[in-house]
Amino acid sequence: MAMCIVPMSRFTGFKPWAGLKAFAFAAGDSGNEKELRPEVFSTAKSRSWKSRMYYPYRVRWTYVLIGMCVFIFLLQNIAPDWPGWVYLAFFPAYAFQYPWMFVTSIFLHASIDHILFNMIALFFFGSYLERIVGPRLFLLVFFAAGIVGNFGYMLTAAGSTIPAIGASGAIYGIVGMLAVLTPMTPVYVYFIVPMPMVVFAALYAVLDFIGLFVPSYMADVAHGAHIAGLVVGVVMGLYVRKRYRLVIR
Repeated sequence: MAMCIVPMSRFTGFKPWAGLKAFAFAAGDSGNEKELRPEVFSTAKSRSWKSRMYYPYRVRWTYVLIGMCVFIFLLQNIAPDWPGWVYLAFFPAYAFQYPWMFVTSIFLHASIDHILFNMIALFFFGSYLERIVGPRLFLLVFFAAGIVGNFGYMLTAAGSTIPAIGASGAIYGIVGMLAVLTPMTPVYVYFIVPMPMVVFAALYAVLDFIGLFVPSYMADVAHGAHIAGLVVGVVMGLYVRKRYRLVIR
């Protein structure tokens, strides 16, 4: 994601309920709204879900993923001529022959600005989502969006031997999930332009969709990977929202 994007809760402490309205719909309440409280409430399938609006999860894996990306990027620059890099990048023509490419390519980056903007996005959006949904769902959406994003690139690539690398597809998945779970969270693009999370996600979806059909528009960007990753995040967000009847407005 080639831009600077900041959910404002990063500056004020994690208080998504401040200025927002959170409701939990408990089983047997016939749709009546109940204000979210810091205790366990039931879902339609009699499972418990502890309100993380008041007790957010600890952020851990966001930092681990950032550390892995930075460490591997340093290795890329220390040993740029190592022939093994070819087997870690995602080549559509060889992906099924070397299936680990679907995962390893997520942690490779092409340049300083590439990894810088991706890690800034992962830091702000990733830590925000991990606090809300916890480590398991966070890692699931990250890797699912990254892997499906590579499939998206495979279907839209100009050539099957043109490699793709980067965590953008995975980060788009995080953004897509946040757009469903916290649609009105304010995001400041380049720290200047404010917009709701859902508008931000829709805007970049449109830009990437245009990029699929205009080769001259950011030709070195894997637009198909971005769109596929975003779709994964939205689908998973809708599942979580329906499963736990969780709405953050």
